[in-house]
Amino acid sequence: MGRDPFTANASVTAEGSVERVGPRWRVRLLFRDAAGAVLLRRELDDASEGCTTVASAVVLSVSLALAPTGDPVPPRHDAELPPALAPRPATPPVAPRERAWTTLSAEALYGVLPGVAWGAAWRVEVPIHRRWALWGAVMYEPEVAVGAAREWSFGVTRGSVGACWRAWRPRPFFELGLCAGASVGAVHAVTFGPTPLAPGDNVWAAATLDPRATLRPWRALVLEAGATAAWAFARNQFTVQRGASSSSLFDQAPVAVAVSLGAGVEF
Repeated sequence: MGRDPFTANASVTAEGSVERVGPRWRVRLLFRDAAGAVLLRRELDDASEGCTTVASAVVLSVSLALAPTGDPVPPRHDAELPPALAPRPATPPVAPRERAWTTLSAEALYGVLPGVAWGAAWRVEVPIHRRWALWGAVMYEPEVAVGAAREWSFGVTRGSVGACWRAWRPRPFFELGLCAGASVGAVHAVTFGPTPLAPGDNVWAAATLDPRATLRPWRALVLEAGATAAWAFARNQFTVQRGASSSSLFDQAPVAVAVSLGAGVEF
């Protein structure tokens, strides 16, 4: 420019910001007059690995914007312009890659086993869209003893699959989702003394609906909390038979509920 435009009484001020968005550099320039009114806005975009090219483009843009009115500006051809200023086909912004995550949770289950049963759940969730994800989980609750002399013990192993609607994402690191799916389990019945009339596992199956909250507080760390309601369409009644008489030991509830809290990683 042949002069120093940066003075205390300058008639034009320039503001700029640069950020890395995915694989691209994004630059925003704003020029104001002495009264603060916006004279010119300029946005630059560059896909170079380093910042040399986009820095040169910023220098050229600021120089042209701060040149005094009437100064001759030599004509330039597109081939002479740095890549960040040369005309290019419009490209959609590159969205950050959605990553899958897996969590290991502690779970409390009611309605499948006698009373409240504590267990563990391993869950994997894979985004297929900004608003949708597929999920699968395996849950295990060890045996819970029942009866006055604790002669019987029941546990369950379950597997679930389904889809999640990622309903509310106010921040990239936090989201609320609503998941639906199906769950099938094998109830393990063990006796200590009495003879089982129908030995082996018993099938339990249900349709599930569970809201979930997911938090990513640091890098790949994931914290997740969820609650599940399961409407059983295959459940069991466990009875004790003594001679000609029989009594109910416990019935699986038509609606079971579970809550879980866990941590995991994105991958």
